Amino acid sequence: MRRLAPIGAVLRYAMIKTRLNNISLPMLKNTSLVWDLQQANRVTQSFSSSLDLEEISTLATTGLVEQFNFAMARIWLLEPDSKMLRLIASSGMYTRTDGTFSRIPMGAYKIGKIAQNCVSLLSNDVANESWIRHPEWAIANNLTSFAGYPLVGNDKLIGVLAVFGHHSLKGEFLEVLSSFCTTLTVALEIATLHQQEKLKTQASKPIALTELSLSDALAHLLGRAKLTVMGTERCVTLSQTQLFLKVAEILQTLNCLYCRLTYEVNS
Repeated sequence: MRRLAPIGAVLRYAMIKTRLNNISLPMLKNTSLVWDLQQANRVTQSFSSSLDLEEISTLATTGLVEQFNFAMARIWLLEPDSKMLRLIASSGMYTRTDGTFSRIPMGAYKIGKIAQNCVSLLSNDVANESWIRHPEWAIANNLTSFAGYPLVGNDKLIGVLAVFGHHSLKGEFLEVLSSFCTTLTVALEIATLHQQEKLKTQASKPIALTELSLSDALAHLLGRAKLTVMGTERCVTLSQTQLFLKVAEILQTLNCLYCRLTYEVNS
């Protein structure tokens, strides 16, 4: 099994490297920018030790809402088919992840465009943006600003982060998001790798047939042979189960094509 580096160390390295690459010294003289970077660092520390995709994403969106007073923060992750983005975390005004924008096709709406073109976006006039589907919604909720940023690792898109705010955002805030999203992307990539290795381990673990129902155990042993169950399935003793499994093993070696398991009143 491939060994994973300590996630905290990896994330700290990502944060330091991103800041050195993306932020010039004159910009660091901006007190507001330095403060925002410190706030973002607090959020990244909250998920630095997690290896769960949903937990990392939720800690990230919740932290952004709390630390920057955003009205809403959301994260969509690209599904394996690379055609759809799935909403995995939502904090602030809406916390459900099964609403209208729970799944967004690649290239659809502004989130899909950010994903498709891997471009960042910052706007301080949300209600008048042509891509806002319901301008009245933005006005009713006093939403002024929007910032969206693609989550890209190793030149490969993995998702999109978006925030809505009641206050205007400075252009430099995209630099903060750049640093934050780089660290977030590393965390999500490590969590994905961990999840994949965990699934491989589970898949390679032998199945305890005695822990399954008799019909499930027989179906597993018989493979492509068609199994039909007649009657209401009941619990049988361990010795009876072992007998049936032994018979199934023999039938499997004989290339059995059909098998019927019958439950009667007393047999």
